[in-house]
Amino acid sequence: MGAAEVNFHRNMFTRLGYETECEKISRLYLDGHRTEAIAAVSTRMVEGVALIGPTHKIRHDLQAWETTVVDVISASMADPATLRTLAPGICRGGRPGPRGRARDA
Repeated sequence: MGAAEVNFHRNMFTRLGYETECEKISRLYLDGHRTEAIAAVSTRMVEGVALIGPTHKIRHDLQAWETTVVDVISASMADPATLRTLAPGICRGGRPGPRGRARDA
């Protein structure tokens, strides 16, 4: 969130209701306090745009995403077994489609 004028990430988080946090993070970053700016990004902010944590938490949090406008989920995991565990919740069988539901073949 370092750019002073146009900043996609800051704009997105502001639209999600994190304007106060964005102000603080940007101020810290632009003042040269990058470590503090990183530390000011809360877990709550990250969880607003990403599924993070242990498998059981991701599985639980994924349910809430079904009611959002999210239509693509990009998964990156160190352990392929974790992806296999979560795949049923993401794909629901068939080819993945909008909101994790299967598309018609």
